[in-house]
Amino acid sequence: MAAYAATVVSPLRKPLKLFAKDPGVEIYYGTVDITNYNTTSAEITAITGKFRSAPVVIVSGVSDNGYGCRWDATDKSIHAYTYDYDAGADGAAIEASNDTDIGVVHFIAVGLG
Repeated sequence: MAAYAATVVSPLRKPLKLFAKDPGVEIYYGTVDITNYNTTSAEITAITGKFRSAPVVIVSGVSDNGYGCRWDATDKSIHAYTYDYDAGADGAAIEASNDTDIGVVHFIAVGLG
């Protein structure tokens, strides 16, 4: 089982300031390519490291490979899910398996800069 691997790409070099006060509210956006998913995730510091405190991160929902994705504020990473047609037996959403290529998902992060 390989480690959680995510690559962040953004057209921004650093977050954009929304308000000029210090600390000001900043926004950062782009894509995350999760090439190797692991249920024991790792903090995505390429996003969280852009802010003074933990940002609020919104993920677009579904990756280009069809996995449902959400930001987990506890471990500061993206968790991915697949959907089971037998929802009565297994539940509506099942966490993706280890060593899965989840694909690309868009994000917007807002926090203090």
